[in-house]
Amino acid sequence: MNTKERTPLDKLKEAWGEIPEGAKAIVFQNGYSHQAVSHILKNGRKDENIILELLETIKKASEEAAQKALEQNNKVQRL
Repeated sequence: MNTKERTPLDKLKEAWGEIPEGAKAIVFQNGYSHQAVSHILKNGRKDENIILELLETIKKASEEAAQKALEQNNKVQRL
């Protein structure tokens, strides 16, 4: 059984793959370019803080997108 702990880069890649619709746009609005995100995902970074910072941005964007989707769903359900 593999008990290897996932690295922050592994977590970042998984988060990016699971990010809800609309959240990527929020990440890009928060100062990350498509190119910068792609580079970090493909090559990693020597500075782990950049990976952790992007991971936190993705988490916040995901939460924001989910909240917006919930609010929109509630409006539709009230129709």
